[in-house]
This record gives sequence, C-alpha cells and structure tokens, in this order.
Amino acid sequence: SLIYFLQEIEEQEKKEHLEDICASYQQAIADVIFEKLFRALKTTGSKNLIVTGGVAANTLLRSLLYKLQDEGYNVFIPPIKYATDNGAMVGLCAEFHLSRGERSPLSVPPEPYIALEEK
Repeated sequence: SLIYFLQEIEEQEKKEHLEDICASYQQAIADVIFEKLFRALKTTGSKNLIVTGGVAANTLLRSLLYKLQDEGYNVFIPPIKYATDNGAMVGLCAEFHLSRGERSPLSVPPEPYIALEEK
C-alpha cells in the first residue's frame, strides 16, 4: 500500500516525486473502482449507473465513468457541489446532541443504523 511505499523511500525522493506518486495512486484507485463498477454492470445487465457520495467528486473517476456513455450506458453523477460524503451531516448531528448537553463515553460501540433522534 501507499503508506508502506512512502515509509521505504528517502525523504528527498518523496519531495521530488510526490505529485507523480499521488497521481499514480489516484489512478490506481480510480481504475479499481471503475473496473468493479463495470463488472457489476456486466454481471447485472443494467444499463444504468448512479454514483453518489464523496467518491463522485473525484474528477478522474468521473471522466472514466462518463466514457461508459459511449458504450451505451446511462451514467448519472450529481454536480460536484452535491457529491459529498455524510461526514458533515454526522458532525452537525453531533453538534445538535452536544448543544443539548448530551455526551457518550468512548466505550459506546458504533451503531451505523441508529436513529438520529428519539421517537
């Protein structure tokens, strides 16, 4: 992985090649995501692809996915200003709870589907 690669090379080499390293890493990730999505389209027979969330903000991935339109696929990706992850929403929810004086100890286990408010 990238972290191990960066730990193995000299600082000067990192400084000289950081942009190339980052671009190569981004390309590798975009290629993997593209291939998995393309395989899913082929497997399911679907002609429609919807990509949302933070990953949809990546311009390299967007350009790769839009090329699928040339092959007859319908690709739906929101404008970048709407392509965000839910980290801000989780943070805002936490602020609401904190403003009411609600706290939880760090020992509370994660609950990904918990309701944001009590009924």
